[in-house]
Amino acid sequence: MDLLVNGVPVATGTSARSLAYDSRPLLLGADIEYGELNYYSPIRVSDFRLYNVARTSTAIVADRDKRLVGNESGLVAYLPLDEGSGNVAVDATGQGNSGFLGGGGLPVNQHGSP
Repeated sequence: MDLLVNGVPVATGTSARSLAYDSRPLLLGADIEYGELNYYSPIRVSDFRLYNVARTSTAIVADRDKRLVGNESGLVAYLPLDEGSGNVAVDATGQGNSGFLGGGGLPVNQHGSP
């Protein structure tokens, strides 16, 4: 697997663990440990896209600044993050994979960092 930031590879690795290893929600910038939601990371996300197919860095770069329709091949969740208010990010694919937004005044973890 590769980690890309704005379409640029920044890390690579392998894992024997399936991404569907448990029933907990997918979290960005946070984690659940011992039943507690914590470890917030200061990240900025303009939109969120989740595919069920591998995409090349070339394809990611070509699409990264485009607003999607929601029916693109392999797209299983698309949260444009443009609701303007509230704490729910609606999934534009129609597949019901909406997300909960958190932010501001975030709890700190046991190490004292946000």
